[in-house]
Amino acid sequence: MRLIRLRLGIIALVAAILALAAGDIFDRTLWRLLPAAVLPAAAALLLATRPTILRAAGAAVTVLGGVVAAVALSGGTIADVADAFTQGVQRMLSTDWPSPDRADLVGTVAAGLALTTAIGCELARWSRWHLIPLVPPLFAWVGIVAMSAPIGVRLRGLLPIGIL
Repeated sequence: MRLIRLRLGIIALVAAILALAAGDIFDRTLWRLLPAAVLPAAAALLLATRPTILRAAGAAVTVLGGVVAAVALSGGTIADVADAFTQGVQRMLSTDWPSPDRADLVGTVAAGLALTTAIGCELARWSRWHLIPLVPPLFAWVGIVAMSAPIGVRLRGLLPIGIL
């Protein structure tokens, strides 16, 4: 169980670094993305010894909670939370760069971070899969680089992730 908790902690740290790197999409660091990355990892750590159904429920609640927190810290409403899960990707692709840090767009990025963190944490429970838990954060990193393309690839977050 100690190895699983260590792996979950590493995924949590990687997710926090990704949340800070995701600010490049908005051309500045957005601290309000941190809850979306940290809450699913915290739930995974707390529910590590519980049955799968409780872990899944905890992941779902914290993904939603992370998005709600990011939207609320951005001054958004519950409608922005719904837009983050439904029309958010389309709105991200149709805005100019840098993307404005509107609540629905911040919620969309937060949803992506929270989902990849929750999936990575669940995969970290199986130690036989070695580096597979890092695949969801890798997809998040590729998405962050793609959405912040006009500034070029910033590798400042990649070094700490590589060390972890």
